[in-house]
Amino acid sequence: MSSFWAMDNVLEGLKKLGRDLDSGDWERRYSDLLSLDEYDVGYRMVATK
Repeated sequence: MSSFWAMDNVLEGLKKLGRDLDSGDWERRYSDLLSLDEYDVGYRMVATK
């Protein structure tokens, strides 16, 4: 079950993300993530036959 269904209007957050990406703020804050091959954020996919 995705937790994204519970999120209300995400427009403001997406606008902030866009500004941070355009200005380079996101990269300054999180550039260490760009060098990772993987990052575990706790989501799992379960598939069955």
